[in-house]
Amino acid sequence: MNFIKFFNQNSISNKQESYRYVANTLINTYKNDGKKVFSFTSSSLSIDSCLKIIRNLGEHISKKGLDILLIQACLPENKVISKASNVKDKSLLKFDNLTSNELKEIVNENHKNYDLILIVIPSVIIKADALEYTKVCDKTILVEKYMYCYYSNYEETILYLKNSGIIPNGVITVV
Repeated sequence: MNFIKFFNQNSISNKQESYRYVANTLINTYKNDGKKVFSFTSSSLSIDSCLKIIRNLGEHISKKGLDILLIQACLPENKVISKASNVKDKSLLKFDNLTSNELKEIVNENHKNYDLILIVIPSVIIKADALEYTKVCDKTILVEKYMYCYYSNYEETILYLKNSGIIPNGVITVV
């Protein structure tokens, strides 16, 4: 498992540098391995918090000239569903109650139209469908907040993934 760390100590330049580093890591994975569908999950962050981080990451990837599709696979309760909207040079699709087969269909429909597909999924501890969503993706990356998530939740997330045959490919630690 690779560890990708945000170096942010409340410094905007360090935060931007960190986003660039993570964006370059994903781009290199795409160029070297041909992997283009990434899922992002967390043991402790809300799906909205995770989406905000991945949206910023997507902006850095877009600056490199790549077309990305950002999918939020499951909405928090009491949120309005937005089927598609344009978000700063990239597409954003938000869905609620998606089955893994529907997600697979969406990925297959858009696979040729985008360089990278970034899918934000709920915690595998909280939502059973999240494990099935990760199986649709080439790579799975955890997004954890430093000094916020309990180590036991992090371990439980990794166990859930490994017991389902999914090996996390990295961790983004957000300060």
